[in-house]
Amino acid sequence: MKWNMIGIYLVILIGVAGLISLGVAYTPNSWINSISAISNFAVAILTSLYLIFTYQLLKESLISGKRTEEYWNTQMRLSVLPCMGINIELINEEIVFSLRNMGKIQALDVEIDILSCYSEEDMKIIEFLKQYQKKENSNFELNSNNEGFYSVRSKMIYYIFPPNKEVRGNLNIFKNIPYYHVLLQFRDIHGNNYCQYYEYCKENGKMILNGLKPRNI
Repeated sequence: MKWNMIGIYLVILIGVAGLISLGVAYTPNSWINSISAISNFAVAILTSLYLIFTYQLLKESLISGKRTEEYWNTQMRLSVLPCMGINIELINEEIVFSLRNMGKIQALDVEIDILSCYSEEDMKIIEFLKQYQKKENSNFELNSNNEGFYSVRSKMIYYIFPPNKEVRGNLNIFKNIPYYHVLLQFRDIHGNNYCQYYEYCKENGKMILNGLKPRNI
């Protein structure tokens, strides 16, 4: 494509230079004008070629430099990227949550937001509040969405999460939760932010991972 454009530019320049040279050559002057026109025409062509090739070299150099910069930036990010992961499983009727850093670099400002989701078909809101609402929170209101789901939010924060470490715990604060939505956020040591969304559901006595976005960080 770029050579086609160069050819078009050359044709245009040669045509313009040719018209100019012909105009000069056919003026009622001596043969010196003809020689001058031809030399000017040749200089115009060489100058045009030089400018076009110089522009192309500069353009390719800039593109190559940008790609090299992007490559090294990616390599730098990967070299300090913590390999964080979350898992929720059902063990002996208990919901077990685990957070693990499988990499060799520590993670910073790790935040885990967990939405424990109920359906009104599984437990009515009024039943949930009677079972779990504390007296000091008697004014707390809980509403379901248009699809009949409501949720309770839990949050965990680890300011520094070492490499090759794992944290485990149970999520049995509320019983018989069929759905979990989890948002994991963390930073690397250079301050780059990352996040990943998990969606789990209880099915046939197991916790199944139904959604993961993005699949790779």
